[in-house]
Amino acid sequence: MDLDDQPSTSTTTTAAADAPTTTTSGTQSHHRRRPMSREELYRLVEDLVTHNYGPQLYGAVVAAVDGAARTCLARMVGAAPGCVGMGSVGSGSGSGGGKKGGLVLFVPTGSATSTSASSSNPTPNFAAEGGSTTTSDAILSQIHAVCGSYYEYLRCVRSVFLHLDRRFVYLPGGSGGGGMGGNGDWKSGRAIPRGTSSIGTSSGPAGGGGGGGGTAAPASLSSASTASRTWGLWEVGMACLRGHMTASLDSLSAASSASSSPPPSAPSSLPATAAAAAAEARMAGMVPSSAAVIARSSLGRYDTVLTTLTVHSISTLLRSLDSIAIDSALTRSVIRTVADLGPVPSKGFLIQLVTQLTAYFDSECRRWMDMSGVGGSGDVVGYLRHVDGRLKQVGHLASFYLGSIGSGSSALTASDGVALAALAAASSSSGGVAGEEDESPSMGLLLSIVDLHLIRPHYNGQHILHPTVLHKLLDDESRIVPDIRRLYTLGKRVSGGIDQLRTAFGQYGRERGLEVVRVGGGGGGGSSASPSGASKAESKDAKLKIIPNLLSCKSHLEDLQIRAFGGDEGFAKAVSNVLEEVCNAGSDGNDDDEGDGGRRVAELLAKYVDLRFKNAKAGGTTAPSASASAAAVLARTDSTGSAGSAAVMIGLAGTTESEMEIFQAAVLSLFRHIHSKDVFEAFYKRDLAKRLLLNKSVSLDAERALVSKLKADCGGGYTAKMEGMFKDVELSRDVMANYAAHLHGLAETERAKVGNVEMDVQILTTGYWPVYPQYTNLTLPPGIVEHKKRFETYYGAKYQGRRIAWQHALGNCIVRANFPKISAPRDLVVSLCQAVVLRCFNLEEDDDAQTERGLTIKDVMAKSGLDDRGEAERVLQSLSLGRDGTRVLLKYDRDSADEEVSSKKPRKPRRAVGEHDIFKFNVAFTSNQRRIRIPNMQMKETAEERTKTHESVSRDRLYLIDATVVRIMKARKTLDHRALMGETMTQLKFPASSSDIKKRIESLIEREYMERAEGDRSRYNYLA
Repeated sequence: MDLDDQPSTSTTTTAAADAPTTTTSGTQSHHRRRPMSREELYRLVEDLVTHNYGPQLYGAVVAAVDGAARTCLARMVGAAPGCVGMGSVGSGSGSGGGKKGGLVLFVPTGSATSTSASSSNPTPNFAAEGGSTTTSDAILSQIHAVCGSYYEYLRCVRSVFLHLDRRFVYLPGGSGGGGMGGNGDWKSGRAIPRGTSSIGTSSGPAGGGGGGGGTAAPASLSSASTASRTWGLWEVGMACLRGHMTASLDSLSAASSASSSPPPSAPSSLPATAAAAAAEARMAGMVPSSAAVIARSSLGRYDTVLTTLTVHSISTLLRSLDSIAIDSALTRSVIRTVADLGPVPSKGFLIQLVTQLTAYFDSECRRWMDMSGVGGSGDVVGYLRHVDGRLKQVGHLASFYLGSIGSGSSALTASDGVALAALAAASSSSGGVAGEEDESPSMGLLLSIVDLHLIRPHYNGQHILHPTVLHKLLDDESRIVPDIRRLYTLGKRVSGGIDQLRTAFGQYGRERGLEVVRVGGGGGGGSSASPSGASKAESKDAKLKIIPNLLSCKSHLEDLQIRAFGGDEGFAKAVSNVLEEVCNAGSDGNDDDEGDGGRRVAELLAKYVDLRFKNAKAGGTTAPSASASAAAVLARTDSTGSAGSAAVMIGLAGTTESEMEIFQAAVLSLFRHIHSKDVFEAFYKRDLAKRLLLNKSVSLDAERALVSKLKADCGGGYTAKMEGMFKDVELSRDVMANYAAHLHGLAETERAKVGNVEMDVQILTTGYWPVYPQYTNLTLPPGIVEHKKRFETYYGAKYQGRRIAWQHALGNCIVRANFPKISAPRDLVVSLCQAVVLRCFNLEEDDDAQTERGLTIKDVMAKSGLDDRGEAERVLQSLSLGRDGTRVLLKYDRDSADEEVSSKKPRKPRRAVGEHDIFKFNVAFTSNQRRIRIPNMQMKETAEERTKTHESVSRDRLYLIDATVVRIMKARKTLDHRALMGETMTQLKFPASSSDIKKRIESLIEREYMERAEGDRSRYNYLA
């Protein structure tokens, strides 16, 4: 029989697994036929398309899919008190008329008899839904099951009508157009061949989608004038599902009543076989029956399936934020269903989620504001950990549950509300956290809610960045990595957060640094309060700890910058600014407790380096310490020529090369921030000279290395004199080697004139070394006098035209002394002035009676030729008031010349030396040491020397200001006052006040280097 002769019928066919039956509405006969397999159906569809029945067949399939979607959701709707529902196929609508076992989707009270499409949608009560975990899980589980069955149904339909789907597309009607972004009117659309006109096409995945598969995005239009989009079978099915999920429950109830009656007939233009194929698309067995629905519960009331899905999904997500266990896989699948429905439902879901998360975290923010933990003395670390945990929770929520929701056409825009638009703007401008460059739009949007409500209100100087809170946190080194780094990471999430943290960090470093340098009081410049007694000793010890403590503070700040702040260059600059301000506190020229332009810190840094190079064990915690064996070697070493090599070995043994490099790098790091580098140069050069001349340096190689680094930083002119000192030391060794060979070549009678006295001479070039006092009248032993004459003769003959000036103040020697209480003689390591004073108490002298009675300071000065009373007083103090085992003289205090001196050992004498005080040789002196080192006063800096050094620096600065002004005026010829002041301050390498420069300008005008311009006294002219 020809296919066109078949009567028009409407057939409902069960799945292949069921016993198929066929019901014909056009006739009264009932008969059974063999069920068709999917392969046979596919061939049948292929034949129909070949015979140009494609458009009609496509319309029949659309109608069948729409009915399946409506029936699928209608069967899920159950009845409950006060609502309209559908318990199972065939049940009627009405209040309380549902059957047991139906999933209830509620509508507002009073709408049971209303069928109006404009029924209002009540505001979802997320708080109420959030309290019922079982109910939400049951509803989400049923929705997941129904949608999953429907997706399987769509896959089956597409597999049967795959050839049709490849040849035709569906153009929906209505002004809404097609595409998954709008629902359009799928009922009034039409099928058109693929590639027709310029209409773009889209199709579902080859193997189906939805549920676990997803859908492909519609293709772009090829013509700008064509605003519509076309659908494939999969998009048609999803549009049907979307339409019925967003429809009112009244319409679903009506659909459930209709589902018990026979389905509508297929188009009459289709042959019988085509009608059978269209009926096969119904596949009623794929739709869940009433036995699969869940038990009825008392729930909130919403008017659409999609609204119910949204409410219970978001409520479940909010419960997960409260650490309540949820079925994550089920929740994820249900939410992904929203994404499958298209951009419009996805955007609606995202709007509701953002709104609820905003309210949730806003409430949490207010709770934290009321607690003492923020901005007070509470647990700020706990708060930081809490916020970090919230970010991880929200990030997991967005990445695991939302998927593609919030991306593409479902992203929120300004038209979605002012609050949401501002939230989206905050998300794009917050900067994000390192490592989240691939952050999805929805994740960025949700994380910005945490930023706005948990971070931004508290990330300021009134709360967690308040000094009382932040400084305590930054002081704790154990919290650098876990907590302070978390503070930095959270700051990157809010606009301006890092800037606020950097400012607070700079304030912290400034306060800690100034606390260090203010210890000990007093400023630079040679004028300071002089405390007495124990307070003076404490002040001195405190000053010795300033540089080690400052280096420790610097190390802590740099550790924070590297480990906590990830090496941020902005924080590195903040550390540099803090150190520069701390090291140069008071650089405006005002002398106060904070110093004056870095003079105090520069002086203390030079003293710290001197202490470190004299003793490898010195330097506090920041400098490496020498070993005990090296210290013992140092104690046994004398100050003769052999001590130099011993000192080098001590430096290598007590301090490794890497440790010395670390020490020098730390010193230079502070030095670079000091403005008064000339003060450091003056003190360092004076101390270096003493270390070289008295062989007190632990390592000459380290000394040279530091000088070379200073040269690299400040230029050759800065270290020229220091390098000259090293050259003189090397030259002196060569000269003394040649002089020793010269003495060895003399006759025996000539060598006998100098006796057994050995002398080592250091040749110093004038200008390289500091100026020392010259004691020209010093009474030297005959052996040394003979050596002096011979060396002057030798040196004058070899280097003609050079004049020698002896610097006895820096001489040192070894004196052999005999004591009555000690059988063997002892060697005393003393300075040359100490040796000359000791000879005054020699009992073998002619005036032994006076020596036995004792000598006053005037007597000592007369007999020794030491005409400097200050030096004589220091020498007598070192010989009589030193530590036990070094007091070879005894001091007796007298207030007048007539006061008798007791023969007994005097009580503890006073430190000051009076005019009538008596000094005697200590006949009861005993010591087990064979070589006794008496404290050398040469190595100790006196207050007078310190004052002279500062005065020398100030004087040199005046000369430098003069030279700078003259150089500028010589180049410019004429210049106004303001420009001259600016250029002078720019070229000067030390801090200078404007008053000092003005004084030097006036001095240059008086000396006729420059003059004021006629008619304009604010302008200067250079005078050649």
